[in-house]
Amino acid sequence: MNASGGGVTCSGGEAMLQPEFVRDFFRAAKAEGIHTCLDTNGYVRKHTDVIDEVLDATDLVMLDIKHMKDEVHQDLIGVSNRRTLDFARYLQKIGKKTWIRYVVVPGYTDDPEAAHMLGEFIKLILLVHCKDYYLPVNLLTNVILKKLY
Repeated sequence: MNASGGGVTCSGGEAMLQPEFVRDFFRAAKAEGIHTCLDTNGYVRKHTDVIDEVLDATDLVMLDIKHMKDEVHQDLIGVSNRRTLDFARYLQKIGKKTWIRYVVVPGYTDDPEAAHMLGEFIKLILLVHCKDYYLPVNLLTNVILKKLY
């Protein structure tokens, strides 16, 4: 890892469903000088001390925002985006290095209004080390899935 500058990432499913494990794993990694990254959708149901302990042991958060329009987010994911956006604001408040990621699915998440809303939100939270990533979905996957099902 020293040669590549790499580290470890906890992702999912959803890593924050097992915060005690992630906290302990990241603490052990940090003790060895290993960079830690939390890949999360930010849907934290209850903010407890262990959430802060995870974040204390986290060097970088990659936060996935599925959609800025709450009603579309609920249709796509089944839950409101409120907790995710609140988590993003909390990361800004504590100064946690964060990369915002947004999955672009043609016909679902690619409308200009939602992209503008995302830009305005990122501008408002002003994450100090913010990177925004648009993750395009491979349309070939949709073709393959349709053939399988």
